[in-house]
Amino acid sequence: MTAVRIHRFYLALFVLLIVLAVFYSTISAEILSVDDDQLFTYLFNLDGWSLRGLFVGGGSGYYYRPLLALTWYADTYLWGPHESFMHLENVLLHAANSLLVFFMTSHLAARYELKSPAVPLAAALLFGLHPLTTEPVNWISGRTDLLAALFLFSAMLLMLKGLPKNSILLIGGAACSFFVATLAKETALFWFPAALFFVYCVAREKDHASSDPSNRSTIRAIAPYLLLSLAPAGYFLLRHLAFRKGDGAIGLAVQGVTVGNLDVLNKLRITLKVFGFYLKKLVLPLPLNFATISVSNWYVPVGIAGLLLCCWLLYRRSATGALLLMAPCIIAPALLVPLGRMAWTPVAERYLYMPLAFVVMVLVVCVARWSGRSGIPSTAVVALVALIIAASGYVTYRRNLVWQHNLTLFQDCVAKSPDCAPAKNELARALQLSGKYEEAKRIFLNNDVPDTDKFRIVSEINRANFMAADKDIEGAIAHLEQLHYSKSQPLYDQYLKTLLDLYGKLQATKQDRASRRQLQLKQIELVKELQAHTGDPYLLYRIGQLYVTAKDMQNAAAYFQSAADKAPASAFYREPAQRLANRLRKQE
Repeated sequence: MTAVRIHRFYLALFVLLIVLAVFYSTISAEILSVDDDQLFTYLFNLDGWSLRGLFVGGGSGYYYRPLLALTWYADTYLWGPHESFMHLENVLLHAANSLLVFFMTSHLAARYELKSPAVPLAAALLFGLHPLTTEPVNWISGRTDLLAALFLFSAMLLMLKGLPKNSILLIGGAACSFFVATLAKETALFWFPAALFFVYCVAREKDHASSDPSNRSTIRAIAPYLLLSLAPAGYFLLRHLAFRKGDGAIGLAVQGVTVGNLDVLNKLRITLKVFGFYLKKLVLPLPLNFATISVSNWYVPVGIAGLLLCCWLLYRRSATGALLLMAPCIIAPALLVPLGRMAWTPVAERYLYMPLAFVVMVLVVCVARWSGRSGIPSTAVVALVALIIAASGYVTYRRNLVWQHNLTLFQDCVAKSPDCAPAKNELARALQLSGKYEEAKRIFLNNDVPDTDKFRIVSEINRANFMAADKDIEGAIAHLEQLHYSKSQPLYDQYLKTLLDLYGKLQATKQDRASRRQLQLKQIELVKELQAHTGDPYLLYRIGQLYVTAKDMQNAAAYFQSAADKAPASAFYREPAQRLANRLRKQE
């Protein structure tokens, strides 16, 4: 018995070392210009936070991922944050998830008396080295998928161990782990129906195997359903408390399905082709693309076939089939993204991270069972699987190198999706930072984004900045203001900050006092609007400074006092704001 345990330990260690070796280059990767740089700016300027505000703030929002945010705050207080450490955390989370796949597959294989240690080893390596994992691992903001997977896989492992024993303790642990997973990413919720179906299938198989199923305790029979149901109930309760003033995500999802183009057949076509695309990606992931903006209609038949397969698995009611159904269940919310335009790309490889584990587990176990019955030499099967693992590892290693730099990543994106305006915008930014100014300028000034694109403002801001760099500051301001951008549109704060910066540059070019004062008042107006939009008390301090420059000491004192009253206790500007308010009031 001891020898078997040591053997499994060394196999798990081997999985860990291989995954870490293939993803080693990720540790030195740059901060991705999509989301990551905004995240780092936020963390570096973090004044303070509270657990209550994090979990039940009572405001409004889009994503409810308090566990993810908690890890960001931990990073801030532990090491800065520093991108190498944060990349390392992603790699370690992925390595841990690969180990969980190893242990889950071990328990699944034991159900079918597959004693070869090669079965869980193959599943863990296929998952750990699968090219689809590169996006969530290399993208620091992709930690949400890794973190949710860690707790969802832990829940599945506890269920695999607890259900055969009717262990309330283990199943309760699974429910708790499932609940924590939902706090990392809401898509983990969609595991719930497949998990209940898995409980039913396991109980059904157990009853068929038992000579007297009537001996089964009613309480123990319904306990798994009740315990697992507590997780989504707890999640929605916390989400309601956190977003009492407005839940943007649920509203946008409903709007995407019910509003706009009411052509049901067209929406069904889009849903089926995206579903088919994801199913194909799970088996044949190439080509990899961070900026996929269109999917061929040829994937519609694949989506239909996948839907029929799901129906057949429901009809079969086997535990293995229930495990496989967990993949399409977790994919389901991703099918709403292209309907509601909920992300900058309609499809994304990171959405397949959690589903991939369940597909790999079931496929490896099924292949092992089939090869044992078919009479095919085991050496041939092992050689084929080893070849697939080696090829996957090589592709993943090469893809990790592409993710090292924004320039190489977005060159790859634009080469594969030449019509993706956001990717072209990010490529131009990367070119600009690498010193290739003229090439970046050419992309920025010719990157025409459709009016319907929710992230069009990013390209327009960059275009205005290049106009300003070419000494046409007034033209840059006019270009942005003619957009008539409103606070209901995304990135409105970035729009206001850019205008504020441009007005500051324009003021520096003016010599006459009247023009400078007019521009100062315009800046004050913009900062007031930005403060009202973001609620950031530091901007009250900034307004006070601008009023001092404009020689309006009465308003300056009022805003300095307001900044001191509303600033967090640890804010660096709190005491200076109070001193300035007191001093200016004495001068009146």
